[in-house]
Amino acid sequence: MLILQSMINKPIENLQTFLRRISYDNPVPKVVPDGIFGKQTYDAIIKFQNEFNLPQTGIVDNATWNKIQNVHKKTLKKYKSPNQVNIFPSPHFYIRDNDENEIVYVIQAMLKSLGNNFENLSDVEINGKYDEATKKAVITIQNASSIKETGVVDKETWEAIAVLFESFISQNNVEPLQKNGKYVIRG
Repeated sequence: MLILQSMINKPIENLQTFLRRISYDNPVPKVVPDGIFGKQTYDAIIKFQNEFNLPQTGIVDNATWNKIQNVHKKTLKKYKSPNQVNIFPSPHFYIRDNDENEIVYVIQAMLKSLGNNFENLSDVEINGKYDEATKKAVITIQNASSIKETGVVDKETWEAIAVLFESFISQNNVEPLQKNGKYVIRG
């Protein structure tokens, strides 16, 4: 385990922070990380030791500490956000008519998903070829995003598609007009 500079001289506070996170999924009392090993911390250690079949001493010996670290690590892993993939290769990259590559598949998949929910976005076949249907959908998004309508997917257009896709998936920022169960992209 890597030790951050901020963790040095804060062993009790770090212990309390670990126990607090562990309490999300285990019947261990929540501890306020205040750096003081008081009754609250002692009780949490006893409960932790009981829960994980360790001798209930209230002392953080090597066996207890190792178990706390292992359980904490599993808890962090469970609540960690999934890794994000950066797909667009570079700010100077672009996709245009007749291109065929893996990035076109990704663009088409996003456009297909958006097209299934936005009535004025043309249907796109996911085939890895930058065809007329793909270009038409890209132009619709460029128009709605006040981007010059070139049909070319450059960094600016990629960002517009990605933001619309992320917003639609998380439903945080899109407030589209709804018509017949489908959304309308506003330009």
